[in-house]
Amino acid sequence: MSRRTRSSALSWPINPFAMWTTLATKSAEMLLASGEVVAHRSQRMASMGANPDAADRREMGRMVQEKVDASAESAQAMSMKAASLYQASMMQWLNLANRQAAALCGIGTSPRISADVAAKKTMRAAAEIATAGMAPFHRRATGNAKRLRKPRS
Repeated sequence: MSRRTRSSALSWPINPFAMWTTLATKSAEMLLASGEVVAHRSQRMASMGANPDAADRREMGRMVQEKVDASAESAQAMSMKAASLYQASMMQWLNLANRQAAALCGIGTSPRISADVAAKKTMRAAAEIATAGMAPFHRRATGNAKRLRKPRS
């Protein structure tokens, strides 16, 4: 399975509201796929009764393990995204502090950051972290729905 290697600046639109809309769309896809998977598995559990075959036992075991795996991947993805955003933020603040110090010494002009730009950066960071955290669950839910749509052989 290939992972995206593009930077977040290239993979998301500039407008943070568009990022949240994309996240909401992915959430809706995941919820629909999850409902489909729950319905399929519930029907399967009801039909297998007290004597599940090997395929049924594998599917029931998979239900638990995939949630554990997705939770671990989600926590790791959000931590990694938050750490990279924190590092980028600190570099920006250090650059700003250097420019401010230069301005105080009369070498340059005082830098200004608008509240609008800061708010958009914060919204963008939150959306990136939420997207990173949801991706493992989305991938599994949509993958399970696709896999379970196929007839059993």
